[in-house]
Amino acid sequence: MQAHYSTKESYHRGSTSHARDSLGSNDHDVPKDAHERAEANEVGAPRQYGLVSSEDVDCVKSLPPYDQALGTRNICVAGLLFSWALGFTCIGLAQWTFRGGQAFLARTGGYTVDNNGEHTFSLNGASQEVVKLVINICIAICTDCLGYIHSTSVRWALKREGRLQFNSNLRLFASTRGCSSSRWSTNIVSAFLLMACYASSGQLFLSTDVAEGEGFVLSGIAIAALGIGILGQAAISTVCLVHSSELIPTWSSNPLNTVLVLLHDGAIRRRAGRSILSVRSMNAPSGPYPPTIRQPVLRHARSQARHITHLLWVLFAFSFLWAIPIVAISAVTKVRYILIFGPGAPALEVNLTALLITIGFQAGLTLCVHATELLVNVSRDEALWRRAISREGVQSSYGALDSVRAAAASWQALFLFALKPVTHWLFGLSLNNEGGSVIMNWKGVVPLSAAGLVLALFGTFLGRKRITDPLPVAFGHLQTLANLIDVWPVHDGQQTLFWGDKGAVVEGEWANKEVRHAGTDTRPLRPVRACMYA
Repeated sequence: MQAHYSTKESYHRGSTSHARDSLGSNDHDVPKDAHERAEANEVGAPRQYGLVSSEDVDCVKSLPPYDQALGTRNICVAGLLFSWALGFTCIGLAQWTFRGGQAFLARTGGYTVDNNGEHTFSLNGASQEVVKLVINICIAICTDCLGYIHSTSVRWALKREGRLQFNSNLRLFASTRGCSSSRWSTNIVSAFLLMACYASSGQLFLSTDVAEGEGFVLSGIAIAALGIGILGQAAISTVCLVHSSELIPTWSSNPLNTVLVLLHDGAIRRRAGRSILSVRSMNAPSGPYPPTIRQPVLRHARSQARHITHLLWVLFAFSFLWAIPIVAISAVTKVRYILIFGPGAPALEVNLTALLITIGFQAGLTLCVHATELLVNVSRDEALWRRAISREGVQSSYGALDSVRAAAASWQALFLFALKPVTHWLFGLSLNNEGGSVIMNWKGVVPLSAAGLVLALFGTFLGRKRITDPLPVAFGHLQTLANLIDVWPVHDGQQTLFWGDKGAVVEGEWANKEVRHAGTDTRPLRPVRACMYA
């Protein structure tokens, strides 16, 4: 049965007390410029919109082509090639460090020359830490690029298995059965490789007393671990790219573009009578509902957000409890660090032990930062959708540079990208290999605890951020977006969508029942009103 909607001025004036309680008794809650845009674009002109009212079928009559985002793919390929080159460079440098088999005869296990002692590089302590921070930033760039390839592969692997519900997913926790690059065993290996990269970055330089003043020797163990970590992740990403032309229809992270791909493929279909329902009401029956100004927050709409927020606060609690005894012991003993292994042990044993201990301690930090990426990505998905009620509208495709430009324009993504290398660098200051011994330093533990607090507050803010406008939240839930979007731009060069009131139902199941319809159009629409919408 076909239902039609008209934008004639047949607004609801009956018993709308329930609707007004939800939306408000006047229009002051919606932007005034939205009314002006609607008048300027003749929104009141008669138009009709087709919508199947009772069957869960696709009502979109014609769909525009989706964006394959090949520019983003090419950037990913360039990043993958750079990662391969960086990984092999680290392996070559480690081999050079171990040359002659004399490395482990030295006291710290660093680079030796003709068995006559360690070759020391002169660089003061502050400059060494700056270099380590820069290395952590480079690691973050490489791992983010490789992670994007992996997460894109996971998204479409979930789609092939009929399990894709959200546009953004935790790639290391979303295992698939039919894709070798995203099985649970591969995810465990990928997580370990990621931990190895960040753990080794803090141990690349080993302090030495051979030279006058401050100096360091290169740690072959740490350089080799860094190379193996990067090469391992690059290999997994390469597997994702092998058959990408057949398995990955688009490299875009735009949730609207993902919905468009699924509609083309028939994986999802628009459901009628849900033009005002958010992701929180995904299991509610279809039918007329009033709009609401107070939208559900992320932690209430997606259970994973609650678990991640709790995990971040647990991480902060552990870092804080770790800092208390370290600071207390250092204050009592008047030493700047606490010895936990060595000295006197062979250099190979010390370096390997330091690396493994660091990986073990850093596992929680690495996984928490990775989990925070989901909060950031989901927040970005929702921020994009909320542009549908703005003056500019929402773009169904990001454009030529696609996700790279979109990430650079997101303050959440930039903040997390800056926080990621800093926290791992601070961990390297907290637990390190110095003078042939594994130590804990309060100068790193205290700021690491503060960084943990910042990360927990950031995650809590994203999970509890309140949205107060009538546009239903989706948080990247693909079926919800498909329900809310009933018109797609079909003209060449037209990619902008607006969401709002589309008029009263004049035919069909809810005709003559003072029920209106909300949806999308390629021109600005009136804001929704205090009445029932289907």
